[in-house]
Amino acid sequence: MERAMNPAVFDWRKALWWGLVYWAFYGAVEYALADAVSEWLRPEGTVPYSEYWLVGVAALAVWVAAGPLLAAVCARVWFLIVPPKDPEEAQARMTRGAGITVLVVFGYVLARRSQGLVPTVLALAVPVAMIFVGLAAGWSARWSRWTWFLMNPVTLTVAVLLRPWMYFYVLPKGDPLVQMSFSSLAFAAVLGLSWLVFRNKPEGWGARFPIRASAWILAAALALGFGFRARVPLPGSPADGAKAGRPNVILITLDTVRADHLHLYGYGRQTTPQLEEFAKQATVYRDAVSAADWTAPSHATMMTGLYALRHGVRYDYPDVRLGHIPRSAPTLAETLQHYGYRTAALVANRAYLAPEIGFGRGFDLYRVPTTAVSLETSRMPSVLRSTRLHLMGITGADEPYVPGSKMVDEAGIVLGKWKQAQPSFLFLNLMDAHWPYNPPAPFRNRFRTPDRHWTSTEFYELVKLVDEEKRVVTPQEREDLAAAYDSGIAYADHQLGRLFQMLRENGVYDNSLIIVTADHGEVFGERSLMEHGVSVYQDQVHVPLIVKYPGQQQRKDVDITVSLVDLFPTVLDVIGAPVPRRLAGITLRKAEHLATRPVYAESYALWQKWGVEERFIDVERAVYLGGLKMVLTTKGRRELYDLAADPNETRDVAASKPEQAAQLERLLKTWQQNYIKPGDQELGMGQEAVDRLKSLGYVQ
Repeated sequence: MERAMNPAVFDWRKALWWGLVYWAFYGAVEYALADAVSEWLRPEGTVPYSEYWLVGVAALAVWVAAGPLLAAVCARVWFLIVPPKDPEEAQARMTRGAGITVLVVFGYVLARRSQGLVPTVLALAVPVAMIFVGLAAGWSARWSRWTWFLMNPVTLTVAVLLRPWMYFYVLPKGDPLVQMSFSSLAFAAVLGLSWLVFRNKPEGWGARFPIRASAWILAAALALGFGFRARVPLPGSPADGAKAGRPNVILITLDTVRADHLHLYGYGRQTTPQLEEFAKQATVYRDAVSAADWTAPSHATMMTGLYALRHGVRYDYPDVRLGHIPRSAPTLAETLQHYGYRTAALVANRAYLAPEIGFGRGFDLYRVPTTAVSLETSRMPSVLRSTRLHLMGITGADEPYVPGSKMVDEAGIVLGKWKQAQPSFLFLNLMDAHWPYNPPAPFRNRFRTPDRHWTSTEFYELVKLVDEEKRVVTPQEREDLAAAYDSGIAYADHQLGRLFQMLRENGVYDNSLIIVTADHGEVFGERSLMEHGVSVYQDQVHVPLIVKYPGQQQRKDVDITVSLVDLFPTVLDVIGAPVPRRLAGITLRKAEHLATRPVYAESYALWQKWGVEERFIDVERAVYLGGLKMVLTTKGRRELYDLAADPNETRDVAASKPEQAAQLERLLKTWQQNYIKPGDQELGMGQEAVDRLKSLGYVQ
């Protein structure tokens, strides 16, 4: 009896119970928001690793087990520092101790995610304020009664999770005033409702509700999350009007792959055995030119049949907003949908192939698989996600892009759904040749063991110094980087072999138009340039293009200069649809016209380069005709190259060929004047897209 009346006696069972109440409810709600509802709200981006989602359940179990222990220890320490004066104060310390542990852990995750003093202070305002309220309530029974409406497990959980959840999933990105106003109103509404429910209620009232609610919330979250991820939302049959016998269309883009690093194109290293096997029944275009030197404008050209000067997906100095594909330019997917095709896209480049740029238009399924770290940094702050990364041993050095093996696995799921249905369009983008040039074993270091392993920080510091012309890439460094890059190409090639086998197994290989190409190349210090998005030289815009036409059985090589702007009209020509006159390209099947028309390439430098070196505040354009290539820039640089005699562009022959130089210059300037961006061009890359660029290393 004396033990029950002594307020200083600590009850471990009661402290553990309150820890379970708080942590079970918090864990269930956060799991539902982070792993279930978020996938429903943002279905285009998901982690294609089943183990990742299973470890999420394990992370929840960790905190449901560890949270009560942490809460009990917190309350016990509080008891030891200042013994409570009465049973009511003892009860308050156990409840508030449990709540404070939730707030401290959540606040720690928030602090790690925030960048800069002001964002950190704003992010921590609510949890820190509630921690002080909890401490005050634990020191006074009177304060404890008054603050139960705020510090009970339901209100505490909703109050700390509501604002970040709204920021990431509900409110428009890039408008801090709107975000602050609406999230503050929502927070006030939660407090007001809680006051109405919990006012005049004793400490601990309603404690069993969170436990019951946790079970229901968790069950619903598990069903919704795992059920949604297992679903591939595609229509059951082709649209009305689909013409029987039309071929499937499969477009594969290998991000950052320059043609002269493919063994198929004469490179010394064997980087492409699978593509060479594929080419035995395909057409190899040996002189294909990308319309642009980085991902977004190049892909926009493929998807619209227009050059960047017209479709507007580019950066125009000094405007740092990335243009969107205009509504006046129907995309390839929209056009194929019109002709009865089912459409799906699986893209690894989540920075510059984001659906909000317009690439998602016309696709029944547009999926952007992402890595665990990328998902963590692009979604709401989450204790469970952070715990999951630790359980899986994943750090910030995790691969920024989903590897080709997982992308092809995803493609296999889609192909399985389409096995009996035609016609279909699949767009697949692979990022394995992009920095960090780090394919998995046994492809890693396949061609060379480097003298040093570059971290992303070291690599981008090298890029910056080379861009600023303060340093050159040594032959040893260039060889190491190129060998690692080649390993990435070999790995992507291996995955293409798996994909081709899947197509055969699903019976869609023969009657398909299969296009394999790249959006741009890569440079390793030549001309004091690094990576891509910096010029229209061949290392940036000469890309592979291998096309297997439906029913093709023999290899064919074409040496005529062609462009990726030709892909849209080629697809329409092959499926038997009319080719609109508005398209800038020509179907690849009309070789007699291809040989006599000019081909163009453009370089609108990424805005991140503008502040590095003044030379990047420039637009480069090139025109190809008759084996010659003219380069003009908005800063007046003028160069002419004879690619047949000088494929590496080491000798400017403008002085020795003045007539040809003048002709090509007039041609390029006339073309530039004739192409204007459409009047309904939309600009404005959202804050979410900018955040993705930061997480992927594009923005430092």
